[in-house]
Amino acid sequence: MFARAAILEWGNPNKKKEEEMKKLIGFFKEEDGATAVEYALMVALIAAVVIGVVTTLGQNANTSFQDTADALG
Repeated sequence: MFARAAILEWGNPNKKKEEEMKKLIGFFKEEDGATAVEYALMVALIAAVVIGVVTTLGQNANTSFQDTADALG
């Protein structure tokens, strides 16, 4: 009798676990978080390309300026 009263008072622990599992499954099924990850990956890729281009162009510009300075004396 006491156990039944405790279950009624505290609720069914299996039902709570099922509700928590449904929330967790729903969280993983949502696609909103995936778009944020995709945007982060795109930003990282763009940043890597920009850094590579700026580094290459910077070295070429430095070489050109050095050649000009050497030619001027």
